[in-house]
Amino acid sequence: MLKTLAAFILFTISAFSQNEMIMGSQQYSVTFPDGWDAAYDPDHPSGIFARSQDQQIDMLVYELPATLEDVKMTTGNDLSFNYARIDNYEEVEDVLNGMPVTVIMADAYPQDSDAGVGVLIVLFHISDEMIIKVACELKPEVTEGSYREMEEIISSIKKL
Repeated sequence: MLKTLAAFILFTISAFSQNEMIMGSQQYSVTFPDGWDAAYDPDHPSGIFARSQDQQIDMLVYELPATLEDVKMTTGNDLSFNYARIDNYEEVEDVLNGMPVTVIMADAYPQDSDAGVGVLIVLFHISDEMIIKVACELKPEVTEGSYREMEEIISSIKKL
């Protein structure tokens, strides 16, 4: 379902030519390197969908007016719904760009496939009632270059 939605968003919206995209609140931005297709999600006022140039990483970036616990619960429900099995689930707390983050990593197995994908979710704790959620799905053939670009994108999230 996640892949279907992501593909629909990517192919029905024209990609923006700019690298820096301003999120819906107009308070935060995220920067994508050349070659990444990135577009605003028409169904979410502060959502962005992006795909790496080699099409091995799908990324969703959202501002969510919710508590961290609510977002973590919804994220867990989404993982259970979108994947048949989750292995090697790990959750760690860190700081990125001066903002506290929760990083969730797991191996996931889509409902319609035996091939696993990597899942990386970064939850930026903006305030008690605001989270920026970055959700990435990494296909098994992801290149080191695309992986580094994904890390740069996540690190680029900043307050304007």
